[in-house]
Amino acid sequence: MQKSKLLISLFCLMVLFALFVQADGSSGVVLELNTQNFETTIQSNPQKVFFIKFFAPWCGHCKRLAGTWSELAKELEDSSVPHFQNVQLAKVNCDEHPDIRRKYSIRGYPTLVLFVGGKPVTEYYGYRTVPKFKSFLDDVFSSAKSSGSVDQVTEVELESKIKNQNRAWTVMFYNSESAQTKQFDSNFQQLATNNKDTNNFFAKIDCNQEKELCTKRLTIDLTNGPQFVIFTGSDKMMSQFKEQPSVESLQKFITSGHVSSKVQIPGPVDNTPTILHFLNDHPYISIGVVTMFCIAICGIFLAILCMSDDSEKKGKTEPAENTENTQTNPANNFDVSSDEEGDKVVEATSNETAPSNLKKRNLSSNNE
Repeated sequence: MQKSKLLISLFCLMVLFALFVQADGSSGVVLELNTQNFETTIQSNPQKVFFIKFFAPWCGHCKRLAGTWSELAKELEDSSVPHFQNVQLAKVNCDEHPDIRRKYSIRGYPTLVLFVGGKPVTEYYGYRTVPKFKSFLDDVFSSAKSSGSVDQVTEVELESKIKNQNRAWTVMFYNSESAQTKQFDSNFQQLATNNKDTNNFFAKIDCNQEKELCTKRLTIDLTNGPQFVIFTGSDKMMSQFKEQPSVESLQKFITSGHVSSKVQIPGPVDNTPTILHFLNDHPYISIGVVTMFCIAICGIFLAILCMSDDSEKKGKTEPAENTENTQTNPANNFDVSSDEEGDKVVEATSNETAPSNLKKRNLSSNNE
């Protein structure tokens, strides 16, 4: 009996130890940056990549990301991929260090930004999972050659791909409901196959799904069919193809023709009003504004109720008062006038009869 208890206790201890080791081994080093060490840390090694999480302690999304961020740090440390080993994860508490938040225009939490050589390179917009983070880092830093395939991408995915300094991306913007798309689709795949094992990569974007990117950010006009744009990561520029598309003309444009028509890549469209940015940065002010607004609405509602009650009471009492006034006013007028006349009569009578009364008294006294 005692041996069985001893074995059970030993087994429980082994399980707890294994869980402890696993939990401890699932987290890597995440640097905590502040106002004093931020600039010196990210500029200390120009070749080092810092993937920084800007967060706030009260943010629910930030709390859920904490475990994933530590797990990612551990996987990057243990990885044999060179560009993964060169990435250092870090975090900044924006509530405690608002000067850093203002300097880098952090408007929401969490915000995830890549820094290279002490400068921000790109921001991460995708799903916050370890595989997605690693795919993002691959897109930005991988030096692998093209596989000859065409990737179907979204704006968020394109944003990271075109930041890779080792690659040039040729992107076909199309309308999935247009009959012209099928005509160019096979030619575009052939073009990607011809550029296998080069630094020329290929992708396509459905403008029905990414309307804001096509119409507002890049102003792509699909009236005459699909449009082709080259994004060069080395200088962060873009060039739009203007000729009749064919495999030969596009290949010539990719090789050298795009150089003379390069323009700056427009930034993502920001539709959030400034006041919402301010309220997002100051949650306590947001709560105060909402509270004051609710109090004001309640006050207006109560004032309207009180005014309606007063008007109802006045409507009921005014007719009765008017009838009373009509009944009492004539009598009052009559009484006043009669009293005034009565006073005059009394006064006149008393003045006239006073001498006669004196004569009668004198006569009566003489007779006596």
